[in-house]
Amino acid sequence: MLVLLPPSETKNTAAPDAQVPDSAIIAAALQTAKLEPTHRRVKRALVQLTKQPDSAAHKTLKLKPGKAAEEAFAANRQLTARAHPTPLMPAILRYTGVVYDHLDFSSLNQAAKKWVSDSVAIQSALYGLTPAAEPIANYRLSAGSALPELEGSLKRVWREAHAQLNWPAVEFVLDLRSNDYVALAPVPENVTLVTIRVAQRSAAGEIKALNHFNKAAKGALVRKLAETGASFTTIAEFEQWIRDKSGLEIKADGEGAGLDHNQHIYTLITELGAPQQK
Repeated sequence: MLVLLPPSETKNTAAPDAQVPDSAIIAAALQTAKLEPTHRRVKRALVQLTKQPDSAAHKTLKLKPGKAAEEAFAANRQLTARAHPTPLMPAILRYTGVVYDHLDFSSLNQAAKKWVSDSVAIQSALYGLTPAAEPIANYRLSAGSALPELEGSLKRVWREAHAQLNWPAVEFVLDLRSNDYVALAPVPENVTLVTIRVAQRSAAGEIKALNHFNKAAKGALVRKLAETGASFTTIAEFEQWIRDKSGLEIKADGEGAGLDHNQHIYTLITELGAPQQK
């Protein structure tokens, strides 16, 4: 079982406030070492882009000129330095933002933290599919960025690299990534795949699609998976977890046109962010 999370543009640069249990389960099963040559290519291209900050670099990294841009450029330039000003940090602690705030890894008990290390990977535009416990540097790069020195789009080079992974070894994938990051590493059709959509129920009972709180609900879902030590390899086991242990409202959307028989879509209905009834 593998849970896939999106990264975050915001990163933690302070000393981590939690220990992350070691785990080689994901790396060994997927054989993620195969991604290292592509990581090196992307890193070199990113460093080249940020050596001379200009309007093109600001546009590529979606940054406005100012302090935040200079800090991002400085972090990227340090990627090839012998010593990072900010030490490497486990990916699950490096990323911040809404998903990670609601997962709140630091407050999990030890068993739940071990579950995260064993079961969660984060889709990075710089590192590729990264196990939660894998140490990574501070950096700034998103899936939609174009790196002139790369000789190919991020989407193309990462799709080719991730196609080499041993996807069938994980059997069941719960994909919580955004579309841009799914495009970097599509899950192949021979793996059971569940994609989660998020909808919001208002105090009046109305249900509508979510934007900002989509991420909050996904973070809370992973926390619930970790707290219950969820483990499943089939849709039947996933649905039993929903009924017996999740305490969440998750409904199958059905298997519509264009979906492979191993691909399934579910909707998580949440009250997070819903306006209160007056």
